[in-house]
Amino acid sequence: MQSRQMPIGRVRGREKHEDAPDAPRSDIRYQQQSKFQRSRSVPIIRFQLRQHPVRVESAMNETSKAWNGELVRGWLESRLQAARLDQAAADRRGYEAQDDYDKAAAEEWVCRILNNAGRTDDQAAFAGQIKELAAQDEYRVTGIHDDRRFDRYVRANLRKVAKMTKANDGFANLLHHQG
Repeated sequence: MQSRQMPIGRVRGREKHEDAPDAPRSDIRYQQQSKFQRSRSVPIIRFQLRQHPVRVESAMNETSKAWNGELVRGWLESRLQAARLDQAAADRRGYEAQDDYDKAAAEEWVCRILNNAGRTDDQAAFAGQIKELAAQDEYRVTGIHDDRRFDRYVRANLRKVAKMTKANDGFANLLHHQG
């Protein structure tokens, strides 16, 4: 008996040949069939999806959002409360959580200073206040564990808020843990 070779692929009863001009070569890739698969007459077809380039356009280019001082004050208050909770949790954990305590203390300090200054109604004034705070050499606060670590975390929080202020985005996120 002669062994009959199967075509490379079969799709719903219709044979596809490699040299067929209507076969979309870039969409379907065929694997070579092993001896076992040819004996069972089961073709294996592996599909590859085309990658289309995704066009990303910034929403700020189309329409810029108006500055909302009340939303900013609400965000600062929520971060202030979250930082106080984080400080209390770190304080209960003891020595190994001193870094977490300083981090939460820095966030609390930044939010308290920005919220108490009363410049949240104007975006330019708020950004100016952030610049003034970032220009300081050191930040004097009592009750922290490491001054250098605290200064580093204050600067990181100021950069984060400055970035949010410049983009006017992220103040609606009132979650405790922000990513």
